[in-house]
Amino acid sequence: MEKQIASIRSAGAAPAFHIIDYGSDEFYAKQYSALCNKLNLEYTHMYAEGLPWNKCRALNYGAKTANTPFIVTSDADMIYEGNPFQYCIDNYKDKTMYHMETYWLPKNGDKKKAGYAGHGNSGGFQFIAKAAFEEIGGYDERIVYWGPEDLDFPDRLKKIGYTQEWLPNTFKLYHQWHPVSEANCKRPQTVTINTLKYAWDNKLNPVKKNDWGIILTEKDRPILKEIRNNNPKTVYLEKSILDFWKSAETVLDTQKYGFVKLELGKRVNNNFLSHIKTAMKILLKPDSSFSAIRSTININFDVLYEMLPVLSANGLRDYYISDDVSCVYLLWN
Repeated sequence: MEKQIASIRSAGAAPAFHIIDYGSDEFYAKQYSALCNKLNLEYTHMYAEGLPWNKCRALNYGAKTANTPFIVTSDADMIYEGNPFQYCIDNYKDKTMYHMETYWLPKNGDKKKAGYAGHGNSGGFQFIAKAAFEEIGGYDERIVYWGPEDLDFPDRLKKIGYTQEWLPNTFKLYHQWHPVSEANCKRPQTVTINTLKYAWDNKLNPVKKNDWGIILTEKDRPILKEIRNNNPKTVYLEKSILDFWKSAETVLDTQKYGFVKLELGKRVNNNFLSHIKTAMKILLKPDSSFSAIRSTININFDVLYEMLPVLSANGLRDYYISDDVSCVYLLWN
């Protein structure tokens, strides 16, 4: 983030920065807060620890609280080349959104060897009037984890009369190298389908009527205090047990404990022999590939994740998903 700010300021740009920290734990939140204070950046921490990553809500909050006519949204791991801010202001046309072409930097940071990402990453840099957020209802906050929100938002705007322009290639945006996350292992298998469902809905209904850009305060997350101060009742679940009809009672019965830690078990079986076994099942009997894949994935988390809205409508106050998704804390009324 520090490199990104330096690249912007060194080109002569001086926008008002607002860093939205969506759910970093206390250790990292303190570091980000100190860095923002050092660099004279506005910093907001949203108490979303243990919740699914929601980039849309973070961006919406920043847009809603901005007091400027124009807004730029950008990932925090970019390096800028040139001053796209001034270019967009000087060439701005009503109902137009501006984006920059993106390049992927190698680990050594050599720009000459950066991979061209083309027009596929419109979320790296987006310059737009604040009025566009208000007109469209912001990003769709139903899209969580890592979804196509960067494609969905401009697509919705186009449907209400906006046009999309890409800056001249004299302006470049470099995505800094970082280790690959375990995204596919740490998000439910149903998220992709859910996201597609929302995208289809948005093509038919591009303007969102729901509240958007609402901050998450510590008061909104009572389970954080509970985790710090109290020991939960621990309930252990067998691998993929929630895939069975009668298993619902195991979770629903935890209401009597109030504060519960559900031990779901390790999500992925990383045993090398199990991977070989799965591959052989698929090769020898393709029609069994689905069951073979399921044998290596503990789907307790997937099932519980889809049931959280049901539980929340029936007495669940708050929940907290562990980083490795091996357990979920529940706080009942």
